Amino acid sequence: MLLDIGIIPMLTSLLLVGSTFKNLAFGTLTKGTNHDLVMRRYLDFHGISETSNITYYDSFYDADAALKNDTLDYVMMNAVHPQASSIVGSDFRNVFIIDTFISPSKPLVVATRKDVADPQSIGILYLSVANYTDTSKWSDVVQITSGGLVQIAQDLLDGKYDSAIIYQDTALANSDVLQIDEELGSPDDAWLLLGRNRTYTNSVLAWPNAPVTWQWKKQWY
Repeated sequence: MLLDIGIIPMLTSLLLVGSTFKNLAFGTLTKGTNHDLVMRRYLDFHGISETSNITYYDSFYDADAALKNDTLDYVMMNAVHPQASSIVGSDFRNVFIIDTFISPSKPLVVATRKDVADPQSIGILYLSVANYTDTSKWSDVVQITSGGLVQIAQDLLDGKYDSAIIYQDTALANSDVLQIDEELGSPDDAWLLLGRNRTYTNSVLAWPNAPVTWQWKKQWY
């Protein structure tokens, strides 16, 4: 599993909150999404799964509101989620990026309903997965800018479009009505943890001995 975090201020923040014997309150997108998967990985990595609660939201705007009114302590989101730039940009004085890390997600596929002989429309989460396949094959590219891949898969099953980029496990679970046209795999995504208290203290808040430094040393020596 690719998940490496080395930011001491963030850990200190977690420990201080945890020392009050109050479970940490995290928020992210709906169960079954990449956000759910990676949120659990992150908590396991830090060893705080047993002392943390996860609340799931259909929209990051709702999660952001819960963070600002103290309902949540932290919100986790994919850096390329359609709502990420809006939330980070509009709330930069009140909500801060306090940790970042890399983790792969669920494998993705292009799936089409089996009852469609000549697919004309495809649903994609825009901009997140817009360039994962050649969408010129479809005459109607439906760009979804809210929600997530779970909802897009349901819309595909409901006939809202002929094809869609969805999770591979969802396509396999519905193999009686969906066929996989293309396996896209999983990118190494960048993830953001948002909080109310800034961890940034220096010109660069980073991991001095991060794995990338090993690559540099190989070139030098």
